[in-house]
Amino acid sequence: MAFWLFVVLGGYLFIGVMTGAWIGTIGTQALALMGISATTGITAAVISSEKRQQALVLPTQIDNLRAQRDALQGAIANPTNTANVPLLVEQLKVIGTEHAQLMARLSSAHTLTTKGIGFWRDIVSDADGIALHRFQAIIWTVVLGVVFLIRVATDLVMPELDPTTLTLMGISSGTYLGFKFPEKA
Repeated sequence: MAFWLFVVLGGYLFIGVMTGAWIGTIGTQALALMGISATTGITAAVISSEKRQQALVLPTQIDNLRAQRDALQGAIANPTNTANVPLLVEQLKVIGTEHAQLMARLSSAHTLTTKGIGFWRDIVSDADGIALHRFQAIIWTVVLGVVFLIRVATDLVMPELDPTTLTLMGISSGTYLGFKFPEKA
């Protein structure tokens, strides 16, 4: 989102300074690019927010499982009916498995929010490493941004991009969002 804001703003200011024309220099294609990037950014933020909210629920779930585990361990240690002990042991195993799964999810969410891996790796990586859909979105954004700025510098007008180029940008952004849903935290 910020990339296209600065590219369009830079182009607008450059054209204005060079030609003195400040009104009507932002074309519909520049607005479309900013709109695509804004929509992508907002949607990605909503998806990430929902995943962070889910991660916040994990500590409460873990506390509940610990309480259940402690109650079962107490019931096994001091059974009121010894015939129930095998059932209690089975319930304890299930809770232990659920607890381990939640702890793994919490650890994964915590790792993603705390480790500093650098700007480049952060934007091209998800929890599983470098992600092609992220890399693709970045590459097409940078390539089209460079083409946009070259055309501004050489023609002193905001470039009119063909519909295919805008579609490419939309597909790239849509692919990024589509793969963002299943990403971990």
